[in-house]
Amino acid sequence: MNSITIVSDLRAKFGEARDQGSRPTCLAFAASDAHSFGIGLPWRPLSCEYLFFHAKKGDGSSPRRGTNISAIKVALINEGQPHEGEWPYLPKLPLDLSTWVPPTVGGSLNRADLIRFSEPSMDGIWQTLESGEPMIIGMTLSDAFYTVDADGIVDSDEPVQSASKHALVVVAVGTKRKDRMFLVRNSWGKAWGISGYGWLSERYLKPRVIVAAQLKAKRANSNYV
Repeated sequence: MNSITIVSDLRAKFGEARDQGSRPTCLAFAASDAHSFGIGLPWRPLSCEYLFFHAKKGDGSSPRRGTNISAIKVALINEGQPHEGEWPYLPKLPLDLSTWVPPTVGGSLNRADLIRFSEPSMDGIWQTLESGEPMIIGMTLSDAFYTVDADGIVDSDEPVQSASKHALVVVAVGTKRKDRMFLVRNSWGKAWGISGYGWLSERYLKPRVIVAAQLKAKRANSNYV
């Protein structure tokens, strides 16, 4: 048991942590899971494959590389997302990328908007979680992130390593003694951290946050007759 006093915790409104595998799709996973949260219970995962496909069409770069938050925002507004079953996530892209095309969607397309924080701050993230909303963040990683301790905590003053970047969803906040802690939902499966979640100390997270955004879900556009 860790000694974190929880102030706000949204985990109960999320499903099981998902796994992006070896593909650079972390931002699509973070946005998809925040989008599912915004739609509300019961939890139904949305298609990361569909979102990533349209984001890559928008950013114009190879689908073997990651995308950016601007492309994700445009895809969420213009294309939306079906549920996971409409286009399940592919562990690997096909060798022939001309065959990588979305199927005809028979269900509903859920649209959303991303509201980016102009200057991501710990206070802003904290206040968003206190208000009952998760936060999507992009951050740099260090070695400590890969070796979460037994209590699911990452607390290190390692130098910032800007080459390695990752996107996650902040789903809870709390304190450990006088230190603020931020619980993130990862997309590396349930084996990372505590069933896919990990607590990041403020001293670890603060110098590493690059971007923070809130997702606002909109009413689904049904394709059913």
